[in-house]
Amino acid sequence: MLRQSSGVYRFRHIELRNRLADTHGTTAPGADAPDGPVRRRAAAMARRTVVWATSLALLGALTATAGAYGPGGPHDALPPACELLSAQQLAPLMQEPSVRQAGHDQCGINPGPADSATITLDTQIVQPAPGKSAVAQAAAHLRRWAGGEAQWLDGPGDEARLVTRADLPNWAKVTVRSGNVLITVDLVHHKPHIAPAPVSVMAQQLARTALRNAALPAPSAPWPSMPRPKAPGTGLEGPATGSFGIAVQPAG
Repeated sequence: MLRQSSGVYRFRHIELRNRLADTHGTTAPGADAPDGPVRRRAAAMARRTVVWATSLALLGALTATAGAYGPGGPHDALPPACELLSAQQLAPLMQEPSVRQAGHDQCGINPGPADSATITLDTQIVQPAPGKSAVAQAAAHLRRWAGGEAQWLDGPGDEARLVTRADLPNWAKVTVRSGNVLITVDLVHHKPHIAPAPVSVMAQQLARTALRNAALPAPSAPWPSMPRPKAPGTGLEGPATGSFGIAVQPAG
């Protein structure tokens, strides 16, 4: 049945070898039967292949979970930014405002010949991110570096931040968050010594007015009050009418 060739025993009949191979399931017809080390290497490679495939499947599952976006909302639309501060509401601060709409979410209000204030109003509807809701994303945006001295305010919207700089006493910025919406008012008053109130107070009142005009939840706590404007020609304070001394009309 076997013959010796150079120290190796081989089957004399190929058909017998193939039949035995088929019976024990070790090789395909026409192939040499693998020895023990070959079988062990093949088994080890098969185990490694299974381990790698399992690891890749788990990694894919974890990546899919981590990449899932959090919930959006609660707000998905806002009026154009320039509709959040009307000319009437700006009247105590600016007599001839020049309004420039820079896209839906930004409004630049420049001073007229007799005015001294410049206002930039920005709105943002924050979207969810992988693993974060839209509200959490908006809160994270609010906590980024502000470019000045930040002070947290009580009451407006869900939270709000006032930013000022000691070297720029005529500048203030207020950002209010309501849900996933951010409204920012950036105010520069070029003649703060004749302003109706401190620049930081005026910026807060402008942000409060914009928040209300956007039909977002009103502040739950009072903000700094604004001095009432003086009646023309008398030097006396006029009637108390609201923000900047005028009635604030919420949208809707």
